[in-house]
Amino acid sequence: MTEPASVVTPLDLSGQRLAASAAHARIRQLILSGRLPAGTVINQVELAAELGISRTPLREALRMLEEEGLVEAEPNRRSRVASFNGAEMDAIYGTRLLLEALAMRLTLPALPPESVEQAGRLLDTLEELGGPAAGEAWHRAHHEFHQTFMTGAPGPLFDQIVSYAQRSERYMYQEAHTPALVHARRAAEHRQIHQHVRDRAFDEAVLANARHLARTPMLILAEMAADTEPASIRGALNMISSMGATALPADDKAERKRRRTTA
Repeated sequence: MTEPASVVTPLDLSGQRLAASAAHARIRQLILSGRLPAGTVINQVELAAELGISRTPLREALRMLEEEGLVEAEPNRRSRVASFNGAEMDAIYGTRLLLEALAMRLTLPALPPESVEQAGRLLDTLEELGGPAAGEAWHRAHHEFHQTFMTGAPGPLFDQIVSYAQRSERYMYQEAHTPALVHARRAAEHRQIHQHVRDRAFDEAVLANARHLARTPMLILAEMAADTEPASIRGALNMISSMGATALPADDKAERKRRRTTA
């Protein structure tokens, strides 16, 4: 470990079977917050000792982090905090855009009014907290806000969305250091998405969400990998925009069903 021991404190565990999940959560937070920077080589012996666990649950925790794209396994069985990869970020966000667009289209027509109101309360919380720099509380409320509009997605689709959201979360933490103007624009976009949902303008809500989601990777690519062409993100945005014009509105679906039953 190249990180000072004071950053990694022992885990408080009631049983060793919890060790892997607890270690996963602790290391994940250290990576997302930047206290374990990209490229850091993880010494398993030292880290296990610092966390107060054996190497078996630590290896399981590192495997979970590898699946999330936060840790890379090297041929010599060492692990390293994953480095920034512009092409990978483009692929992750391009996929997220399409998956979330589908989930929203499946969810919004039947979303109950109380869920829409709850999303509004989450917006108030986000604005009170100020932005990603507020830490875990802001990120938790941010996830809950967006996931409110995707709760009607089938389980496997929703699980995929959560997985890709986890893999891209490190980039949200990077964006925490962007100017206040960016955070103000994000807040305005949240309000716009919510208003479209309230107005039952579902195509507009889906497209606004896609453009909002694409803003983070586009900003980071411009700053850290200007030579990377965000082909996946641009392609996904074009597909979502074109699908809006051809999507069958919920009212039309109901009317067609009524005609079939009365014919």
